[in-house]
Amino acid sequence: PRGRRGGLVFLGIFIAAIGLATWFHLAGFSPWATAALGLVLVIAALRSPPLQAVLATPVSRWLGHISFPLYLMQFPVLLSLVSWLIVTAAAHNALTPLSAVGIAIVGVVVSVIAAWAFLPIERFTLRLIRRRRPQP
Repeated sequence: PRGRRGGLVFLGIFIAAIGLATWFHLAGFSPWATAALGLVLVIAALRSPPLQAVLATPVSRWLGHISFPLYLMQFPVLLSLVSWLIVTAAAHNALTPLSAVGIAIVGVVVSVIAAWAFLPIERFTLRLIRRRRPQP
């Protein structure tokens, strides 16, 4: 199916972007260089019909739908679960590049699940705000 293929393409681009950003970091590039890379990718997506098609896939649209809850939930997940996993792995001399990638993947997955679980709260809050807003 087209939606599944688009989701796989999106996943491939996502993994490639993380790999490239990691390589930039490990190669000693500044965070500004990584930010510039992100800017170039955004501009490319705006100008490229194939990349626009990827961004129109159901997976991309769903991630856009949960983007604000994801923004809210990723920081607590990072400070709690991911930090605990890093400290625990380091305490057992198991913090390797491979385990760090695994911890990052766990952090992303848990953040996405937490954001999805937060959606009803966001919807309720938006309905409440709309009801209280004075009508012109």
